[in-house]
Amino acid sequence: RRAPHLPARRPDRHTLGADEFLPAVAALGGTPDEVLRRHDLMALFLPGLRADFAVNETYRQLPGPPLRCPVSAFTGDADPEVDVVEMRSWADVTAAGFSLRVFSGGHFYLAGPPAELAEALLADLAVRS
Repeated sequence: RRAPHLPARRPDRHTLGADEFLPAVAALGGTPDEVLRRHDLMALFLPGLRADFAVNETYRQLPGPPLRCPVSAFTGDADPEVDVVEMRSWADVTAAGFSLRVFSGGHFYLAGPPAELAEALLADLAVRS
């Protein structure tokens, strides 16, 4: 997700009808076509997916001082939802340390090699403990 103080660059999707919402979810690339075609399965996941989009799209940062804890940001280098400059803006929300890791992949870069992400998380936690 882009830093919370940055303006949205696309219309909200959580309010879309099912005929528009499912293609928007599919465009992110994290849901297999076999799952998207199963209407019974999607009926189970749709409320949670829509709620996830709603939380993400309606969150507004409250005024106040910057965080006093470090922030680690992780993103994929081909994520259509956020670019590296926008991810780097997370540094603005903290008065403590900031680190940015860019992995190969899109919005669901987490589906890649888990050891690489785990190593990055452990390294950030070790520095801050």
